[in-house]
Amino acid sequence: MDSSSKIAIEIEAFQKACLEILKARVIHTSDLFEDDFIYFSAINRTIEVANGFSDAVKSQNFSVMPVLLRVQINTLATLEFIESNENKRQIVEMFNRGTEFRKMKVPGGKIPISESFLIKNAMQKYPWIHSVYSKTSSWVHLSPTSTYAPLEISSDRLVTFRVPRLPDGKYQQAVDELCACMKACLDGVLEHIKVWGLPRPSAAQAE
Repeated sequence: MDSSSKIAIEIEAFQKACLEILKARVIHTSDLFEDDFIYFSAINRTIEVANGFSDAVKSQNFSVMPVLLRVQINTLATLEFIESNENKRQIVEMFNRGTEFRKMKVPGGKIPISESFLIKNAMQKYPWIHSVYSKTSSWVHLSPTSTYAPLEISSDRLVTFRVPRLPDGKYQQAVDELCACMKACLDGVLEHIKVWGLPRPSAAQAE
């Protein structure tokens, strides 16, 4: 089974698991908790980004795959920061007031919650995340990576620049690695979603 088929199966399984958790979360409670809105957003974004990634894999679209993977890394790192911070409620309240994470500061301090900060924090649980983040970042901006990727230089120095670049078997290892990283992101996000979906006491029960 090729990478395209494997990642499509992984994404389908992820989506099914998320929908089951969402259904149980909505059916078994009449109350919405403050962090629900963050998780609704995270689930929707993760599924949409993963579906776009799957489409890009089919055509070996290297201008899209790394970028979407980087977006997925951001979601995972953000959820990890929220859940691992002792001031989770304060962070969630800022988010629900419409404050973007990149415009927040760590509660109790002056450190901005930049993406690099989120990645550094997430490394404690996901040691691989910094390396993947760094490599995919070179595709987000117009850079030497994106410039030279479509170039083919023959032994007699003939330069071929294909627009768009055609799928080629020699790139399969890179595709496989990107798919493996996407799966790791999906697994990490799903782990957080499962914890979020655990039954919680209603407001009446808590009184």
